Amino acid sequence: MKHLSILFALLVMSESSHATSAMNEHRLYVSQAMSAFYMYGLTEGDDRYLDTFSELSQQSTSSLNESDTVTKAKYLAKWQNISSQLEFKSQGGEPVFLDWHFRENYRKYLTTLYLDMGAATPVESATRKQIIWDIKIKSAFLIARALDVASSDYGATSLDDDDRKLDALEIIKQLESDIAHLLSDSAPAADAVILRRVASKIKFIKSNLETYNGNTPYTLLYASMVSLNKLLNKVKS
Repeated sequence: MKHLSILFALLVMSESSHATSAMNEHRLYVSQAMSAFYMYGLTEGDDRYLDTFSELSQQSTSSLNESDTVTKAKYLAKWQNISSQLEFKSQGGEPVFLDWHFRENYRKYLTTLYLDMGAATPVESATRKQIIWDIKIKSAFLIARALDVASSDYGATSLDDDDRKLDALEIIKQLESDIAHLLSDSAPAADAVILRRVASKIKFIKSNLETYNGNTPYTLLYASMVSLNKLLNKVKS
């Protein structure tokens, strides 16, 4: 009986871990998809970004379908409704145009995903795997928001008080703290090299988030998001 209880506990822990992993994947795919979507608009219709957006949107839905019942009930219908409305249209001389209402829904969903992560786990008590996921997701959130703002006709003035709860500079501080902790935590030499490159890219992102001044180097920010994800996949967890 005792062995059965232990086995049941291990199964519950495994399912919980899988659900958490699936939700982390959803957060990451949604933010990456948003970046690709707005890059399509910023490049006035480069189909490579639209193809990437379509693929990442499908992965976002798949990850939710793999999560637990409560998570699916909370997010799935909402995400499917939002993603089904995301379509650029031609209007007058503008090659790509997105209805402001759909943009706002997409933006609110990203903010909700960020806020639902809750307070940041103290870095000292988090596992390396948790910290790496945190850096992946939050850096992707930052770039998605930056490209959303860069592609909006109204720039940063389109952000309301709720949107600003996704506080870019506060997230940057968390990321800097996370990277510093990983570097000080007996990181293997190979990981240390990678993490210093990650820190450099975070510094670049920070330099382009402080003002949202309309001069966002969106191609470089998007490239940073792709590069960061690849680098972090190489760090041992």
